[in-house]
Amino acid sequence: MAAGDRVRIARESYEAFAAADRGFFVEHLAEDFSFSSPPDPKLDREGWFERCWPGAGGDQEFEFEVLTFDDEDRIVRTEVYFGWNLT
Repeated sequence: MAAGDRVRIARESYEAFAAADRGFFVEHLAEDFSFSSPPDPKLDREGWFERCWPGAGGDQEFEFEVLTFDDEDRIVRTEVYFGWNLT
């Protein structure tokens, strides 16, 4: 797929998260998906659904997120960074 497809998938992932569309992530997350943020380092796919799925856990807002895709354009890693004071 082209880079534009990955941008589309990334945008759709934010919309799906806001809409609590779990089916989107079942389809678009790789089986070996990993997630990291300051309070949740190195969660696997199941751990992400348990800790970070809408309504499960805190409501921490993030400032910066990095998505990594595999060769089949599934999301294999998400890294979230927040809490920096750069001023």
